[in-house]
This record gives sequence, structure tokens and C-alpha cells, in this order.
Amino acid sequence: MKKNYFLLSGLALMSAGLLAQGVSVNAPEAQAKLTNAKADKAKAVATNKAPLDTLYYDSFAGGPNATDMPVGTWGGQTVNWTSINPNNNGFDWIWSDQAPGGQYSTTVTALTSTSAADGYLSMPADAYNTPAPGPGGTFIDIDATVQSSAITITPSASVLITIETSNRYCCSKQAVDLIMEVSADGQNWSSGINPGYYDGANGNDANTFVSNATTLTFNVTEDLAFEDTAYVRFVFRGGSHYYWMIDDLTILQGHDNSMKLEDYSVNFTDTFDLNPIYGMYPQRLLQPMNFDGAVFVGGANAQPNFSLYYEMYHDSTLTGGAGDYLTAAAIDTLNPLAASTYRDTANVGPYINTREGYFRARIGVRSDSVNATPAISFVDYSFIVTDSVLSKGIEPENLTGVGSYQGGGNRDDIFVSFFNIGRDSAEATSLSFFVANVPENNGVQITPLIYDITESWDTATTIAGVFNQNAKIAYNTSAITIDTTMFGRWITFPFLTPAGLFGTGPQMLYGGRQYAIGWQQLNGGGLEFTTGRFTSVENRQPTTTNWVSFAGNSWGWVGAEPSIRVNFGGLTVGVDEVDAVEDNRTFAVSPNPTNGEFTIKAESSEPTTYTLNVRNMLGQVVFNEQVSLNGQLTKNMNLSNLDKGVYFVSLENDQEKLVKKIVLK
Repeated sequence: MKKNYFLLSGLALMSAGLLAQGVSVNAPEAQAKLTNAKADKAKAVATNKAPLDTLYYDSFAGGPNATDMPVGTWGGQTVNWTSINPNNNGFDWIWSDQAPGGQYSTTVTALTSTSAADGYLSMPADAYNTPAPGPGGTFIDIDATVQSSAITITPSASVLITIETSNRYCCSKQAVDLIMEVSADGQNWSSGINPGYYDGANGNDANTFVSNATTLTFNVTEDLAFEDTAYVRFVFRGGSHYYWMIDDLTILQGHDNSMKLEDYSVNFTDTFDLNPIYGMYPQRLLQPMNFDGAVFVGGANAQPNFSLYYEMYHDSTLTGGAGDYLTAAAIDTLNPLAASTYRDTANVGPYINTREGYFRARIGVRSDSVNATPAISFVDYSFIVTDSVLSKGIEPENLTGVGSYQGGGNRDDIFVSFFNIGRDSAEATSLSFFVANVPENNGVQITPLIYDITESWDTATTIAGVFNQNAKIAYNTSAITIDTTMFGRWITFPFLTPAGLFGTGPQMLYGGRQYAIGWQQLNGGGLEFTTGRFTSVENRQPTTTNWVSFAGNSWGWVGAEPSIRVNFGGLTVGVDEVDAVEDNRTFAVSPNPTNGEFTIKAESSEPTTYTLNVRNMLGQVVFNEQVSLNGQLTKNMNLSNLDKGVYFVSLENDQEKLVKKIVLK
């Protein structure tokens, strides 16, 4: 669905909703392949109905013929539904009680809604394009609307619409619309605060199901509050295939007290135009986190002390031990009395992490009133703070690859995903990909790739200018061949050494820089590398942070999030661990926590010169000194002039970096 959202405040934009980010270079969205289905109104009007009373209900009961459009009856009124098709090509909405049909939807069943036996609205786009009806056997895109006549409703301060639905579309999230629109006069139509906000596809990417008989709820208060007449229509526009089935439309009086978190972002990094969120992030690289929220007062009543908050829960350690439960929290009052339909965006934080483990960030809205809709007032975002692994997700829920898109599935195909490095630097020694259990993977050859795109993303005018050869900093020249023993597993692909013979070898990824990381396929002949897909995080990612290249030529962005892990060396020292030991060297800091005075002790059997650095959580050097280590080093430090918090003490040279965390209390 089109997500042309505007910025409500000074926050960065996020793709999935009211916090959207977009592309700054000239490149199209890659088109998905067709696939088979696998299984403020100023006036005030007194209301005389209770919250959640039904203002109108339609079961879309049909006439004697399957092609008859339904006539709704409610409270003595009659509502007619009409299909509008500007192309007059017969590709209309219909009444149906059958499966939608079509060559790519043979396994799709009839809608299983509450009143399915009475029939429902259906757009069988796939069936209309089976066989291909256009000139020369081409497909024809759908452009059809099904629209109600006037619906009389009781004026209410808060209005909701629910439907029971199922749909799937192809082949572009940007170019295809499955949306609901409403009007109070039948002339001026709205699809919400921004175009496409009343999204019938529920934010899904192309080829992704809205499961059978899913109930979608749209808060239409901004468009229909205090109105006595409503019009509703459903629009299928831009795609040639798949279907949309709709039943059990209900217009309801909303709650008096309702607060909603409409969109959110977990900011692991915030220094770039595009800031992905992650499922796994190394502790030493993790800068202070903050949280964005798009908030809405959807009920009839104003909300006193309307606020955005976050809570951070440490659920467990990496080894499964008990966590520390609630470890941090903050709240920001946005409005002392937020009126109905009040919207805002805000930021709350920071959260400074000091340990590894399994974490859960709760981001939400609250006021001094009791929220009648608590389920939509907050989200829980789970992630892992690791010792050495960086990944957008945790485990894959689906599959993807360049072969999933039109023109893909060939030698030299490339798939990359954006990763931002936070406050420190580390050496990327390998990448891990989840290898899908599909026959096209058997024998396919791939090599891991890393591009440094920090400068080119802001300066290039084309996407090819971003992914140029000079930006490629890590790769192998020797392919790794996938075989069946690797299927269904995470497989690690090291940057082979010695550098120069097989490629670049491991490479440093520096704090405050942005990288595109993924793979290149090195053979073809019907083979296509297919990996896992982090479907559950896709609606949280900036729109243009995943890119595919077809045979090394044209580039396009995609919504699918590939299952990639970046593995770093030398990041295994945690805040609660014992003294660092590196071969024949030891490094210790005590006491820890400290009031600012502490002692550094280091031992080495070899004469070594180091730079002694102390950095804050932002990676800024607050102390710097050259030291020599020949046997033993004992150095007393006094940092009591610094602010309380977490700092990092390191001994560094060209060969190694020893790091200890300290806590100034």
C-alpha cells in the first residue's frame, strides 16, 4: 500500500506508518513475482447511545444470482452497494459465497466470516486474469470500487468501522491499493489522516496474506464524528492478481476513553537518514537507545496528562538465568489535556544498556483516565543484546531471495540489507545466512558482501552510485557452495584469509558508519539462493533499507527482510565477566563499580605499547594516554570529575583491543 506519510513533528520518519522514512536516491521498487498461494468537528452533538453500540451492520446478503450486489437493511433503512469500474471492462466487485479462484489462488478457500453463508463482497482479481486477458496474453490491472449508498447513523463523538476480511495482492507495495474510504456527503472521500491509512492489507508486503476472516478495526472519528450520514467504499487499484473478500461491516460508537499508540520506532542508532531496528545487537556497539511514538486520542473524551512512556524489562540472561525485570523507565507528558482526535509524535529515552541478555521494550501511551482500549495503547518489542552478533531479526518466519522478484534468480544477483554501527568499532569476521530447505539451493554458489555506503547514500543520484566497486569493502573471490546438509540451518560464511588470495579477509566496521551487507550469487542455471525472511519486523523497518540487483545490473528496493547475521570478533567481554584474558595477556579494572577512582592492572609476557582510552556511552574519548606494557602495568586512575554512568576502558594498538566496562556511581 502507498505510505506517503507526512512528518507530524521533528522526528525521523519510519516506514510502517506515521513515522515513515523514504528513499533519497532514484531507484524503483523491485516487483515481486506472481506466486501460488500456500495454503475535528467544531460542533458538539449529544449522543444517546452507549460506547460500542452498533450504529449500522451489513452482512452483505445477496440476491438470487451470484452476480447480484447486496442490499443492506438496518433499522428500517436500505443501503445499496454498487461496483464502479472506470475502465468498464467487467472486472467488477461481485457478491459471492465462493472461493475467489484463479490460477494462483487454487488453494484459497471461501471467506469464513461470521455471516459467510449469506455471502460477501468479493474482488476475484486472480480469476479475472486467468487466462491473461490483455493483448498478446498480458495481464490487466484492476481499478474497481464498491460503494455504499447513504447510511444513516446516530451522531457520535467517536466512530469505529470493523470488517471481517481476507486478501492478498501482487506485485508492488507502492503501486497497489487495497483501501477503505469514508465520506459524510458521498462527494469528499477520505482514507484517513494520510492517504491509505485505512489500509485493507494491514500494512502487508506483496504476496503476504491477510488471513481468512481477520477482523480489521478502523478508527474513523476524524471523518465521521458527529455526522448523521456515512458512506463507505472499498478500493482495489493497481494490481492484476489475487483477491479481496469483505464481510460483516459494522459501524460502531467508539469508547469515551481510548488512547492508541499508532506507530513506534526503537532507535538503536539515530544518526542516519535511515535507521533500521534490530533483533540482535552487540552490547559493546550499542549506543543509548530511544523510542519514537505516534500517538492518538481516539475516544470521545479529552485525556488529562496524555503521555508517551517506555519501560525496559530484562527478561533473562543469555544462558537462561533470571533477568532483573524492570531495569529502566521514562515518561514524557505531551499535552495536559489532549482533546479527542489529538495526534502527536514524540520521543522518550534514553535507555543505556549495561549488560547482555534478552530484553523487552514496552512503548505506550497513558493519561490520568482509565483507557478502555489498553490492547492498542502499547507494544512490546523484544530483542537480544548479544556479545558478538548483529541481526535485524532473531529467527526467520518465511523465505525470500532475489529469485522472489521479477528478473531475479540468476548469476551475479545481489541482495543487501542496511546495518548501522553504533558507538564503537569491531571486526566483521563472517556473515551467517539461514539456508532455506528448497531444491533451488542445492549447488548454488554465493559469497558474502559488505559495502560501506556512509557517504555515497547522501551524495549519489542513482542507486548504482551507492553500490559501486569502491564501496565494496569485504568479499570473497572464492565461492562457497550450498548443499543439502546446510538446508534449514544457519550457515556461517567467513571472509576467507589470507586476504588478497581469496578476497579481503575480515574487515573493521566503524562506529557511526552505515553498511549494506548481504550476498552475491556466483552461478545460475536454475539455481537461486533462498534464505529466511524476518517477516515480523518488516513493517517496522525504513522502506528502502533492503535492495536487490538483478545479475549485477539494475537495482530495486524490496520490503522483504532477509535473514542475515553479522558476526564480530573480539566482542566477548561483558560487564559482569571476569578479567579479560587474551592469549598471554590479562587486563583488569577494580573496583567496579567505582566512585571514580580505580586501578588498571595488565600483564603480558611480551613488550607491548598501547593507547589507553576511556570512552563514554556515545563512543567519545574522555581520557587518552600512551602506556608501555613489559611484564606488569599498574596504573591508578581518577575520573571522579566525569558524570555518573557507564564508561569503557581500553588498551589498543594495531593488533588488538582489550576492553573493560566500568560503572561510575
